[in-house]
Amino acid sequence: MQHWLATRHRSDKAHLGRWSAFFTGDVHPAFFPVFMPQRYTTADDESSLAQVRAAGTALVRKRLDLLEAHLIGRTYIVGDTRTDVDVYSVPMIRWASSMLPGGLADWPAVKAHHERMLADAGVERAMRDEGLVEI
Repeated sequence: MQHWLATRHRSDKAHLGRWSAFFTGDVHPAFFPVFMPQRYTTADDESSLAQVRAAGTALVRKRLDLLEAHLIGRTYIVGDTRTDVDVYSVPMIRWASSMLPGGLADWPAVKAHHERMLADAGVERAMRDEGLVEI
C-alpha cells in the first residue's frame, strides 16, 4: 500500500508539472497574437492585424480542445482536489470566455470547471482584490 501511495504522489506531481507547463507554455502564449498582433507582423493595416488575431484565436481553440478532452468526466485538472493549476487556469479561461465567439459553449467541460473555479472562495477573493468583480 505504501508503494502505491508514493507512486500516486509522484504521478500526481508529474501531472501537475505537465499541466502547469501546458498553461504557461501553450495556453498563455496562444493569446499573445490575439492581444498584441503587432508583435507578429510588420504590417500595420487592420486587415493584417485581424489575420494575426484569427491565427491566435485558432491556437486558443486548439488548446481548449485539448483541455476539454482531458476534463471530460473530471472535476479538477489533476487528482480529486483543487490545485494551483486549477486556479492558474482561471484568467486564461476567463479571457477565452470573453473573447471567443460563443464563449465557452464549444467546451462544456472547460466551462463547468471554470464555473467551479469562479465559485471557489479563494478565487472569488482574489478576483475581488484585483477589482475583477464587484463586492
